Amino acid sequence: MSRTPHEQPGSGGEAHESAVDYLWDPTSPPEDGVVAVERRLAPLVLASRPLVVPARRSAWRWALPLAAAVLIAAAIGLYLIRPSVPAQLGSWAIESKAGSVGFSHATNSDDAPLHVLTTDNGAYVVLTDAVGRRVRQDEHTRLVFSESGLSLEEGELFVETTRGATPLGIRLADGDLVTIGPGAAAMIRREKSGAFRVVLKTGEARLFDGRGTTYRVPAEAVCEVVPGVGSMAPHYYDAPRTLLGGLRSLELSMSNSSKAPGIDESVAVILKSARPRDAMTLWNLLPRVGGEARKRIAERLAFLAPSATKEAGQGLQTADPGAMEAWWRAEFPDR
Repeated sequence: MSRTPHEQPGSGGEAHESAVDYLWDPTSPPEDGVVAVERRLAPLVLASRPLVVPARRSAWRWALPLAAAVLIAAAIGLYLIRPSVPAQLGSWAIESKAGSVGFSHATNSDDAPLHVLTTDNGAYVVLTDAVGRRVRQDEHTRLVFSESGLSLEEGELFVETTRGATPLGIRLADGDLVTIGPGAAAMIRREKSGAFRVVLKTGEARLFDGRGTTYRVPAEAVCEVVPGVGSMAPHYYDAPRTLLGGLRSLELSMSNSSKAPGIDESVAVILKSARPRDAMTLWNLLPRVGGEARKRIAERLAFLAPSATKEAGQGLQTADPGAMEAWWRAEFPDR
C-alpha cells in the first residue's frame, strides 16, 4: 500500500497527518507545537514598507566647496610665486622685518625701474644704510625706491639720522621734498585725506615745495602739505587755532583762490595770533610775501624775538639770505 510523502512508518499516523494537513490546508485544526513556533517567529517577520528611492543630489552642491578650493589654491600659488623681499634695496639694507611684507617691481613715467615695499596690518620693516640713516616703515605703508631716493605714497615712516649723516630726502607729492638733517628724528605720515604731515622730534628738517619755496622746520615743529592748499609754513604743535587758520587762508590767497580773504587779511590774523614761540613761523613767511605784508611781519618779529632780529639787521625787510641765516642761528644757537 502506498504512503503519502508525509507519512513515516511507526510515527503515529493520525497526529502527523493532522499537522501536515494544517500546514497545507489552513482549514485543518492547528497543532499546539506549530502554533508555539509561529508565535516565536512572529516578531521576526518584516513589515511591508513602500520602496523609497533617494532623490538624485544636484551636482551644484559641490560648486561652492570646489570654488573655495580653487581660490585657496590660487592664493597659495600667488603667494609662492610673488617676489621675495631682498635683503638689499639699492643703498638700503633690511635690518629687520615682521608680519606681511610685500615687494614688487614697477616703472615710473620715464620707464625708470622702481622697487615698491608694502606692509600690511601689524607689519613693519626697518631699513638702514652705510652713512648713518635709519628708516622704520610702519604698517599700511607703501614706500617706493628709485635712483632719486625714497618716495612715501601712503602710510607712515619714522626717520633717524646720526650727527655725521648726510641729509635724507623723502619725496611726498607734487614735487614736494622733505629732507631730514643730521642728528634728527622725525615722523612723516600721509593722512587719509591725502595731506602729508612732518613732525620733528629732534634736529632740523627742510621742506622744498613744488613752487620753489623752502621751509625750515626745527624740533617740536610740524609742517603740512594739504591737498588743494599747498605746503603751509611750519608751526609748533601747540600753535593757536587762529594762527593755523591764518596760515591756511594765506596759502589759499597766494594761489589766488576765490575762497581766500586776501593776503593782507590773512597776514593780519597770523600776526595777531602769534606768540613769541611762533616767531619761527613768521620767519618762514618772510620770503613768501612781499611789500607791506613783509614789512609788517618783520616788525612783528622784532617785537617777538628782539635779540635774533637785532642780529639779522635790516636785511629781514628784503628777506636777504645772509640776514635770514643770521636770525635763525641767533634764535636756534644749538643747531
